[in-house]
Amino acid sequence: MGMIFNIRRFLSRSPSPVAEQDNSTLLPSVPDFADLEHNFGKRCWSFAQYKELLSPDNLRLLHWHGSIDYSGFQREESLQYLIDHFQPGDENRILLRLEDWVTPIATLAEQWTLAHFEDLSLTRIDKQHRLLLYLARKERLAGSKALLTINAWLVNRATVADDQQFYQLNSNLRKYIYRLVSCRTPLFRKRILHDPDPQNRIILLQQFRYNQLTEEEINLLKTDKSSFVIRNLLLHQLEAMQTIDRADLLSHCLNRNRGIRQLAAFYLLRDYDIDACEIYKKQPEPACYYIADYARKEDTDFFLNGYQSSNRDIKILCVKAICTIDFSLLKGMDPQPWLSENRKIRQQARQYLPRILSIEELLDMKDAICNTNRHSNLRYLKMVYRKSFWHFVNEALTILQQLSDTIIPDTTIRFIKNLYYARPYIYQSPDTKLKTAINNNVVQLKTSPNNSIQDFLQRISFDLKEDKP
Repeated sequence: MGMIFNIRRFLSRSPSPVAEQDNSTLLPSVPDFADLEHNFGKRCWSFAQYKELLSPDNLRLLHWHGSIDYSGFQREESLQYLIDHFQPGDENRILLRLEDWVTPIATLAEQWTLAHFEDLSLTRIDKQHRLLLYLARKERLAGSKALLTINAWLVNRATVADDQQFYQLNSNLRKYIYRLVSCRTPLFRKRILHDPDPQNRIILLQQFRYNQLTEEEINLLKTDKSSFVIRNLLLHQLEAMQTIDRADLLSHCLNRNRGIRQLAAFYLLRDYDIDACEIYKKQPEPACYYIADYARKEDTDFFLNGYQSSNRDIKILCVKAICTIDFSLLKGMDPQPWLSENRKIRQQARQYLPRILSIEELLDMKDAICNTNRHSNLRYLKMVYRKSFWHFVNEALTILQQLSDTIIPDTTIRFIKNLYYARPYIYQSPDTKLKTAINNNVVQLKTSPNNSIQDFLQRISFDLKEDKP
């Protein structure tokens, strides 16, 4: 009954008075064609409001808006205007109406497509590739005359275009064309092999079984510059129950990509009784450091020595191996310089430093951690969070206070809140000194004009209370 009473009391409340608004601020500013794609606010204003701004000086832009209006009558009128006064680029609005749920509008757009789509150039269609791929996914258009016409035109134009023109098309549009022709023609089969996008080069593996590939195609895929392609070729071969040649496995086990090395090492040992680790030990640098894939404790000194190398790849291999063997060794290696190293070593530092340093030592490294890039503040907070919850709260409030004179990024606030609310329980209470520092930060931030952090501050104040009823 209490809950019902509270609901009734809530529903019976009179609405709060709304402050008078300056209606002039609600009027849309004059848009342009770029706003239709990039400015969500402008493109959402109604056709009636834009009619006052744009007619009669810019009827074309007005009817671009009208072609997506909520009213079917207006969409049909605007579509007819764009067809009657067609200019290059208007195909975007006309083709979009192919999937309109009002039949006369869709029919009007289909009639124009059947009559005029073949007049468009390949370059102009490439500019509309996102729209074409969108239409191809619409169930309403599956098997329609309009979509069949578009697909036939794409295949025909792509066939007569030379390789340079074809590869200038958007990568996703090229992929769509490959699907249309099913890779059965020698022309497109060859184009797939030399496509600039590795995601497209593996289409050949998706369309053909391994024994249907030619020797030339297999050799090209084996020597591909992309590890993604090589890995997919190996998996494709294994799925076909094909034994990988010993020479190929020996070559792949020296690949820079760790995943390919490990895959090759497994099948070398299983099928040919060859230990890749012994192969690595006989190789010159940097291949000799691939023994880091095994991270054996007896090789620790070898990795510690390799850590001093100026070679970036060797250093990364050795750091990862040391962390796997015994991450406590990092403390004796002066890990602070890691923070100015490359991205992969900094990632290792963020993962293991909270585990080997005390909270005081970690806080002392704040300047070194936060000076690496624009996201370093958040990464520093994540490291402190893993070590001590209440120190994370204090450091987060300190960073918010430093940013309070400017507009605090929403990503920063959201990141801090998500970490705070993700902790379902707190076993330890802050000591008096830390609690005082947190309360001082809360008091100072309560004067911040940023309302999005006020509820967060209230929650912190509540959680810090010593005596809860």
